[in-house]
Amino acid sequence: MKRDSIVYSDDVKLAIYLKINQLKRDNLSSLTYSHLLKVLFHCIWDRRKPSSIHEAVNDIMKLNANDVVISLHTLAMIEGS
Repeated sequence: MKRDSIVYSDDVKLAIYLKINQLKRDNLSSLTYSHLLKVLFHCIWDRRKPSSIHEAVNDIMKLNANDVVISLHTLAMIEGS
């Protein structure tokens, strides 16, 4: 499977939705799919895309609420400048 197709696979999408639901329970109630995609593509996978679905799912599941908030804050500051 090509690296680009890995991050768009149904398994990775499912992992993203599961992680969003978990983070919403952890006080990030306004988190959306696009927010988490931004964090993944601009902060986690910006230099190195995962080489397997397993690696992509691990990257997603390792995220915590603090990581997401800091990453989104940093991205907002970069976009605002």
